[in-house]
Amino acid sequence: MKDCDRYEIKQWYERLKVELQEKRTDIEDMKGLIIKRGNEVCKAGIPDNGVSLMVNITRYEGAYWNVGGLKMPGDVHVTWNGGTLEVGDEIEVEFAEFDEATLPDTEESHKSLLDTIALTHVDDSPDMWNRKT
Repeated sequence: MKDCDRYEIKQWYERLKVELQEKRTDIEDMKGLIIKRGNEVCKAGIPDNGVSLMVNITRYEGAYWNVGGLKMPGDVHVTWNGGTLEVGDEIEVEFAEFDEATLPDTEESHKSLLDTIALTHVDDSPDMWNRKT
């Protein structure tokens, strides 16, 4: 590669960097959660929307955690990592502002989730309706 070619490429690259920075001045950083568990780090955020961290601890089923949110418009549920927790596990959570989130593990429309629940939920079990009085 000739020196003049390198110089032209470097000039083009510098101009492009400046143009991108100028375009980004009107974009605010999103607020979200930085989740650290072991060696894994995840930035969970949805521009102009929120995310939540849920930890569910039950007596018989153990503990489970996940991070998710809802993209609007479009009613798309997104989730990042999560899983089971054992006694002694640690999760570090930081409320932060960043310009790019980690890609979610799943994205599913709200409608498809409701359809799935409707198809799998059975409330006509005799055991459910036979209550002691």
